[in-house]
Amino acid sequence: MDQGPAKSRMIGRIPLGRVLAACVVWLGIAVSTATAADDRALRLAARQLVAAQLESGLFDFDFDFATGAGRGAGTTTNQHMVFIVRQAAAAYGLAKYFHHSGDETVRAATMRTIEALAERSIPVGSGDLQRWIEASGLYSIPWGRRTLVRVLDSMGLLYRNDGPGRLLAFEGDYETAWAGGTALALLAELHYAMASGDQRFAAQRRSWLAGLMALHVDGTGFREYPGSIDESPLAHGEIWLALSFLPSADAAELGSRLQRIDRYMQSVYAADPTLQFFHWGLMAVAQRGSALDPRQAMHLVERITRHVLDTVPASLVTEETTCTIVEGLAAAAQFLRRAPQWDMALLKQIDDRIAVEMAKNYAMQIQPGQSDITRADGVRLQIPPTLNAAGAFVAMRTRPFIRVDYTGHCISALVELARKESGR
Repeated sequence: MDQGPAKSRMIGRIPLGRVLAACVVWLGIAVSTATAADDRALRLAARQLVAAQLESGLFDFDFDFATGAGRGAGTTTNQHMVFIVRQAAAAYGLAKYFHHSGDETVRAATMRTIEALAERSIPVGSGDLQRWIEASGLYSIPWGRRTLVRVLDSMGLLYRNDGPGRLLAFEGDYETAWAGGTALALLAELHYAMASGDQRFAAQRRSWLAGLMALHVDGTGFREYPGSIDESPLAHGEIWLALSFLPSADAAELGSRLQRIDRYMQSVYAADPTLQFFHWGLMAVAQRGSALDPRQAMHLVERITRHVLDTVPASLVTEETTCTIVEGLAAAAQFLRRAPQWDMALLKQIDDRIAVEMAKNYAMQIQPGQSDITRADGVRLQIPPTLNAAGAFVAMRTRPFIRVDYTGHCISALVELARKESGR
């Protein structure tokens, strides 16, 4: 990644935050710096995931404090899909923490969850006929798409259930083999490898990458499922972020295809910014750095950041954990501060919004020794003493529950904030 000029609000050579903190201490009020608060929250969240890991290598999925129980994988196909995808999101968060901190206490848990995701991945391939259909532009027709999918699927022309690729799925079910979940599993492996230097999962990394590329329609985007011809902004963002962390050798194998993917993501989501793509896409832009055309990248960052700031006012999310928004805003700030010319007004708007969101998010993290949670209506709900909840982030005040992906996103957001402050 590019290392731009380190710029922050300073008084002389002393950061303004330190001056303010010194003044408060001088007044006799004990304070902690924002960095210390971030670090503590980050460690607590990572250790909560480790404590919640099951024998399977996955995590104790969720807990609803009103009902006193978790729902787990549920019973429907969609619930199965989101269960394994959210497990992968937690794995990514833990691996990202490991990469950021070097905390060896989470190495074993990170390895186990990657192994668990690998065990729940199924083979997929793309033959010459599939590639011919992709090149024909048939997937882009605006009418008769459902009929087309049924016909192609019945003839086995959408994917092969063998080949070098692997897709994350729930119990071998191709209906739950979602591209975005596979990208999250790949991100977990990539961060583990960068943190440890351990290449034991390199073959699995290449198979997840091959699975994603089996769903890529060259010149456009990625099909969301093996049995679908539709794209998804959420999956697109997750995939683009995973590709941005590929080692140089793996990226080189994609060749100019990676540049075509870059151009497609930037053009599509600058023209039609969406919240689902926002945080994933901007973290990808921050990571890709100088590999992107600077004007296209700047246009995307400014366009989608302003869209989110304008359409998702803080007043609408005061009752929910919003670490996903912080992920995107912190990544946007990283990119803008490395740019030759800053948009100071936008940066201030980003910093102000992050402060609002994180004040709320910190208050929604369960602390060690905490015995209850106060719901938005004032009702106090007990935290079972046997529940490994300390460090987890409560999803919302109106319906207090914890779930592994919320904590994973907050870990990711805290890492992005640390990168923002350090200029890395």
